[in-house]
Amino acid sequence: MALLAAGVTLGLSAGFSPGPLLALVVSQTIRHGFREGAKVAFAPVITDFPIIFLSTLLLANLSKYRAV
Repeated sequence: MALLAAGVTLGLSAGFSPGPLLALVVSQTIRHGFREGAKVAFAPVITDFPIIFLSTLLLANLSKYRAV
């Protein structure tokens, strides 16, 4: 349970840190409204999902091989 709490804390602190994506989301929201800001904020979820899926698939298949 302590590891889960640490993971959530670190994930949230990394996710809320200001950066270029946050600036883009705020900018789009101010210029075009909440809906456009939400689209920009949701874009990384769509683009990162295939990478996460393929990485998980690769790591799951690596367990079938013996270490040298």
